[in-house]
Amino acid sequence: MDLGRRVASGTSQLILSHVGARMLSLLTIPVLTSLLTPQAYGVAALVVSSMAIMSALSLVGADVSYTRAYQNSEEFDSQAVETFVWRYALAAGAAGGSAALLGWMLLYDVLAVPRYLGIFVGLGIFASVVHSLAVARARLRARYRALSLHTFLAAVASAVVSVAIAALWRQDEFALVVAVIVTWLLPVVMLGTPGVRRLAQSSGLTPSGRRAVFGIGFATVFTAPAFWVMASSDRWFLSYFGSNEDVGVYAVGYTFAILGMMLNNAILPVWTTEAIRDHENEHQQDTPSLGIVAEKIVAGLLVAWLAVASSGGDLIRLLAASEFHAATAVIPYISAAVFFHGVSHLAMSVFTIARALRQTIKWWLVGVTISVVLNALVIPHYGILGAAMVQAVTFFVLAAGLTINATQFHDWGLRWSKLGGFVALTLAAVVVMSPAWSDAPMLSLVLKIPFGIFFAGLTAWLFDVDFLTLKQLAKRGSP
Repeated sequence: MDLGRRVASGTSQLILSHVGARMLSLLTIPVLTSLLTPQAYGVAALVVSSMAIMSALSLVGADVSYTRAYQNSEEFDSQAVETFVWRYALAAGAAGGSAALLGWMLLYDVLAVPRYLGIFVGLGIFASVVHSLAVARARLRARYRALSLHTFLAAVASAVVSVAIAALWRQDEFALVVAVIVTWLLPVVMLGTPGVRRLAQSSGLTPSGRRAVFGIGFATVFTAPAFWVMASSDRWFLSYFGSNEDVGVYAVGYTFAILGMMLNNAILPVWTTEAIRDHENEHQQDTPSLGIVAEKIVAGLLVAWLAVASSGGDLIRLLAASEFHAATAVIPYISAAVFFHGVSHLAMSVFTIARALRQTIKWWLVGVTISVVLNALVIPHYGILGAAMVQAVTFFVLAAGLTINATQFHDWGLRWSKLGGFVALTLAAVVVMSPAWSDAPMLSLVLKIPFGIFFAGLTAWLFDVDFLTLKQLAKRGSP
């Protein structure tokens, strides 16, 4: 099965579970926003962003090294690589969680957050690290149906836990934080890990072998935390210049605006894993295949941007409590940032295949600098709208820089004029369709649906997407 079909097969099995997971998340919004205040959402957002940044620092690119080295049978023994990476990740997750717990106990008063949450920050960091390795292990074994099932069941568990706690016990950030940790821990049970006996023994890799494995993904010691700074530091600026209530309103808007991430999360990890597998099997860079598949992915990401930008504001007005409706303004900008994030991931895959991730650091440094400087300058004057605009600008610059660099480093054979024209068409459609078309949110959504279906059909025609083939691949199963 060629690269395009393998990516389509894996993605088609994952996308429904991601859609189902997001729908469950949205269905809990009316209940949770009626029970929890913007303050609770704001504190939870700060906690989750702290866990994400610290887990990225603790992981030090071990998941990238795992994905790349495990499939390179000429240089590495796959079982030795797996044992080494898992042993490291478990130790690093425990150490990072402990350090974060200590830091939280020292700084909680300064940050104006509850002291007890330090325990959950520490546990969440460990859970996030192990979750990353469990998901990577399943992808390496092409267990896309298992990944699909775990994604959906984790969403069910998260929804049940958050609503049950908020309705029956506590109406604060506790319900949201515990739900996130449940989402990260469940894959450990469902997807499995290497056996305890195996992990109790040394991997057998030589010191030079361990350095070689780590060297593949080591650049992510900067790029992964950089992503989380760009994606979530705005919460801390909003908290500092405004209040945790502002953070809470922004967090609810963000939840709707990143609905497009369900496509990113379904297709981009599959793309990277299968592109590496393709390269290792063929022992060469398959540039025509990369370019053809990448064009289809970019087209799909553009459709997702339009879909979220046009429906997100209406969904907030339909589902969320009235005190959160101000978040509708951020939807078009953050959904654009999600699109640019997807393009960045596509470009990063070229550097991962070529083991040249260090060449991307300069662009992540540019992105972090722009994010921090613009957040400090814009948020005091424009609040949550300014934060959303900064995200769009930051990820646009990152995507443009990485794509240009990747093209110079390795020619994909992309049809730039066609892609550029379609980006311009999508942007025009976003401008027209993102405002409400009616004061009644449901009517506004219904009026927009025909235009969305037409745009999706146009995309499929322009980029030769065969939905029947995708359905057949999903039924057939993983390659």
